[in-house]
Amino acid sequence: MTPDQRVPMAREYLNGARRRRVTTLPPSILVRECAELRRQLGQVLNAIDDQADDDGTEPYCTTCGQWVGMFRGIDGWRHFRGDPAPGGQRELYEAGHQPVIGWIAPPARALSPGQVATVLDALDDAAEWREMRATSTCQACADSPAELCEDHAADLDRVDAYRALAGQLGSDR
Repeated sequence: MTPDQRVPMAREYLNGARRRRVTTLPPSILVRECAELRRQLGQVLNAIDDQADDDGTEPYCTTCGQWVGMFRGIDGWRHFRGDPAPGGQRELYEAGHQPVIGWIAPPARALSPGQVATVLDALDDAAEWREMRATSTCQACADSPAELCEDHAADLDRVDAYRALAGQLGSDR
């Protein structure tokens, strides 16, 4: 039974119990009814507790800033990419460190569609700038066997990260 069902079911049972006069019921029925009302009250209180615990925050790793979660059949906290919302698509990955857990409300929830468009434009501009910078050669690039220095390789990695983030935010660019 979901928390959403517990309160209406308890209300329905109580309404049915109130239709009968207590003075006309035999003690055995009164005892059963009392026990059921106590059980229903416990479920309602649990439903209230469940709602109070949902403050809209999600767990993340304070070391790297990425999402973490606990998954059925896997012990401990794990890093993942994707949507942290219930039912969201997730992909586990090895971050190279143990997660250090913090809780945060996902920042993008506060963005309007117009603000998301601005962020997407900024990510697109940043990706273009990094890509342009990475295609210029420097002495370190010339000296590298891969013909790409660490700084320019890092620029290309940032381009990939910017475009991946833009895709998660809904960009089709």
